[in-house]
Amino acid sequence: MPSSLPCFTFARGLLLTAMAVAGPALAAREPEPAAARPPPPAADCMDARRMQRAVQLAPRALEVHLDDGVRYDITLRQDCPSVVEPGGALELLAPHGWACTDGPSLVRAADGRMCGVDQVVLLDARGLASRAREAALAVAPGPEPATDGGSDAGIPAASTLPTLEVRGRRAKGFRGTTEYCVASRHVYSWSEDTQGLVVNVPPARAAGHRRYRIETNGSCPLLWRAEAIALRSARGTGVVCGFPGDEVVATSAESQARGPGIFFKPCPIIAVYPIVPD
Repeated sequence: MPSSLPCFTFARGLLLTAMAVAGPALAAREPEPAAARPPPPAADCMDARRMQRAVQLAPRALEVHLDDGVRYDITLRQDCPSVVEPGGALELLAPHGWACTDGPSLVRAADGRMCGVDQVVLLDARGLASRAREAALAVAPGPEPATDGGSDAGIPAASTLPTLEVRGRRAKGFRGTTEYCVASRHVYSWSEDTQGLVVNVPPARAAGHRRYRIETNGSCPLLWRAEAIALRSARGTGVVCGFPGDEVVATSAESQARGPGIFFKPCPIIAVYPIVPD
């Protein structure tokens, strides 16, 4: 054991003063008295004693879930596959249970190696939304871009298919979750701040969230002239999540005077996430 960790005791399956194990059904030794436990060395340290489960995203990347729903990203100093056991159990060795960036914390791999922790980063609402959105796209990707049917697309340009009639039930649209999506029908007001667009929704319709940040691809300068906005879903569900094709559309009395359905140029939406109070 490195000399920098003289007080550490490592025992599989036990929650010791200097070790935390994520996962249920693990025996726990009496916790260290609060008065004897020092405060975290830095503000961004993770309380490893509250770990509930972990997910290995890559050989050097872990996502740790605490018992209060907070999540952290942990980056290891070297490739360390098979760190997380079936069921999400993780063995993490940290001084007094505080896992910090550039600290002496270690995780144990399946082959018995001890792998050092390089970074510990709190996942904020934006990060959680981004990860959930990427996972949703991986499971249910959107429609493929249209092609002209030429040979570059792998289809002879002169190909003609016979008429085909298909009958069946229409598939239900993707709905997303309140973690990274907002339903346009629930938005009752909106505003701008220094970071962009904010929409307000009834908390009963959004898992307790009251406000959402909507990020657009670049600035959306026409919003300052807008009297109303519409959130347009590329999937036709009325729910925007930052998927390709989701847009915010602004309108004003000037545009309405030009005729019904006349709007300013839409702004592409790239991210949607709840604004969590500090």
